[in-house]
Amino acid sequence: MNRPPTTSELLRVAEERLEKVGVASPRADALLLLARRLGVERGELFLAGEPDPGALEGFRADVERRARREPLQLILGETGFYGLTLTVRPGVFIPRPETEVLLDLA
Repeated sequence: MNRPPTTSELLRVAEERLEKVGVASPRADALLLLARRLGVERGELFLAGEPDPGALEGFRADVERRARREPLQLILGETGFYGLTLTVRPGVFIPRPETEVLLDLA
């Protein structure tokens, strides 16, 4: 009987995939994508237990979207900006960190 992959194994495979295509932060992206699919915070990831098959399938699909260079914020459906959590969907501009600096200057 095949055992389900561990959290560490899932992250290693995802990180390798993202690194191979040149994603700037493969480990951080893999952590965020898996935490989202498991419904936990990143710091709770290794305490979450075994993911169900649906979560695994969704995580693998998310990793492939990211490997195709889709913005992480779009995959996650949200982004932080100036202390707020903003919903992101196709057709919406994703705020950049430099924009916060411009707001401070204004």
